[in-house]
Amino acid sequence: MFKGMTGRLHALIIVIILAMSGICAIAEFDASVNVSKMTVYASASSSAKTLAQLSSGAELTVTKIDGRWAKIEYKGKTGYCELKLLTTQSDSARYVIKNLTVYVSDSSSSTKVGTLKVGEKVYYVADAGNKEYVLVQNSKNGRLGYVVKSSISKDKPTEQKAEAVAIREYLYAAEKVSVYASASASSKKLGTINAGEKVGLIEENGDYLRVQNLSNKACGYVLKASMSKTEPQKETPKESAKKMNGYVYAVQKTTIYRSASTASKKLGTLSADEKVGFVEETGNFLCVQNLKNQCFAYVLKADMTTVSPEEAKKAAAQEEKSVVCPAYATSKASVYASASTSSKKLGTISAGAKVGFVEQKGDFLYVKNLSNGLYGYVLSNCMSKTDPAEAEAAKKAEEEAKKKAEAEAAAKKAEEEAKKKAEAEAAAKKAEEEAKKKAEAEAAAKKAEEEAKKKAEAEAAAKKAEEEAKKKENTVSIDKSKVTKTDWFDGGSSILSKGSYGYLYDVDTGTVIKIKRKGGTNHADVEPATAEDTAKMLKLYGEWSWASRAVILVVGNHYEAAAMNGMPHGDSTITDNNFDGHFCVHLLNSRTHGTDSVNETHQASIAKAYRWAHG
Repeated sequence: MFKGMTGRLHALIIVIILAMSGICAIAEFDASVNVSKMTVYASASSSAKTLAQLSSGAELTVTKIDGRWAKIEYKGKTGYCELKLLTTQSDSARYVIKNLTVYVSDSSSSTKVGTLKVGEKVYYVADAGNKEYVLVQNSKNGRLGYVVKSSISKDKPTEQKAEAVAIREYLYAAEKVSVYASASASSKKLGTINAGEKVGLIEENGDYLRVQNLSNKACGYVLKASMSKTEPQKETPKESAKKMNGYVYAVQKTTIYRSASTASKKLGTLSADEKVGFVEETGNFLCVQNLKNQCFAYVLKADMTTVSPEEAKKAAAQEEKSVVCPAYATSKASVYASASTSSKKLGTISAGAKVGFVEQKGDFLYVKNLSNGLYGYVLSNCMSKTDPAEAEAAKKAEEEAKKKAEAEAAAKKAEEEAKKKAEAEAAAKKAEEEAKKKAEAEAAAKKAEEEAKKKAEAEAAAKKAEEEAKKKENTVSIDKSKVTKTDWFDGGSSILSKGSYGYLYDVDTGTVIKIKRKGGTNHADVEPATAEDTAKMLKLYGEWSWASRAVILVVGNHYEAAAMNGMPHGDSTITDNNFDGHFCVHLLNSRTHGTDSVNETHQASIAKAYRWAHG
């Protein structure tokens, strides 16, 4: 009964005994000595022979835990030491992010060996066979156990403070929900709410709800879509509360599962005709109870029957009839009590099994089990009068002939393929050459494009440099401390020589005008250097005028207090500056050309320019 499950039960009992005695079967893990000196013994006893003394930090491998002792490997040798004297690697530290249970193995159905609270520190040891669990070591007492992997983290959990708030109503988590510090999934994650957990609603905030944990009064934000006002359906009662509702029998060797799914863990098998207790139906499965150890499990409904082997034999004895000829099952077939698939299922016959054919009733054959003498009905499309061995021989001969024909066809096909391959290789070579030419052309085009790009960039850089130089050229910085008043007839006339360029800096506006000296004996006759300078000059005056303005004449590092007028007159040498003639620049004691006299207005402007520099 529950064949295979009995062995698993024994294994579970052994694990429980090991847990009670302190022995824990684990995957090997690395550790190191956590004290200055540690003794290694020949067995798990301090009275055993001493094998070695290991210093602090010595690295070793733990292969088994036996109570407070650890079996270790160090440099190819084995021995025992006290578990509390070891530590795992520092980067294996983990923190409990929600209260959890510690199990003796990687399953919630295994024995519970303790609990851990939020914030407690453990050490990660190894992954478990069940990927949802990991093996950890308690940082306080050194004990090992299995916990749910998602319940621990490398990061310490954020402490959530209790708040006094007004609760509007109560909600339930429709699924496992993350709790955030604010109404955003990008904010700090404070923890999780399990599916079905009840919380208090404080307020709504867009797609989020602010809620309060009813156990620790901490508050946070959860997605509105993950919450419900309806309390979820409670889980089915625990197995201990389940009751038997009769008995069922295996019609063939049947697999036993932990839950109502073939994807769940396989616990063992039931032999054909084996009796178990019937508890309830769950879809295509029956929940059954082992009559020896009272354990619950699930089997496929189609593999079970309520007819006991004794009842089946008794019914068959009453209907015994003569066998006409042998028949063979072409596939696995169900055996029914009458000629209907809705009648009671008596069992199954395996593919290739030999039975006695008695008679045909519609779509069914009435047959006799030649091993136990029992009778029943099977669908005729599952049976054949041909011996499977003979059918197999005929099939084999047919397959051989087919293989021969296929081999001949394959040889012909191979010859054609070889021809096609040669043509393909020639085409590939041609294509490769074409691709090479294309690549070379593309490379040349790319190179030409890059050259053109470089040329354009160089031209742009040159243009920018020219503009920058032009800007720099038209920018004048005045060192006021160096501003002088030089008599025109005592060295002033040579400050800006004829044909040379200089700058005029208007002390009232800061406008800078580049000029070229055309000539002049009693004062300097100058021209705007460019049309841009002419535009600046016109803007300065508003309209052409003989009015005098205070300026600083800048020639190299020489700064001279001067005066200018704004009226184009006479001849000029520059033809493209939009200035018809020249204008006058006066220095200290310079004179006019017409009256050969000192112009007091210009001298006042020169004094103003000097005062601007020196105060």
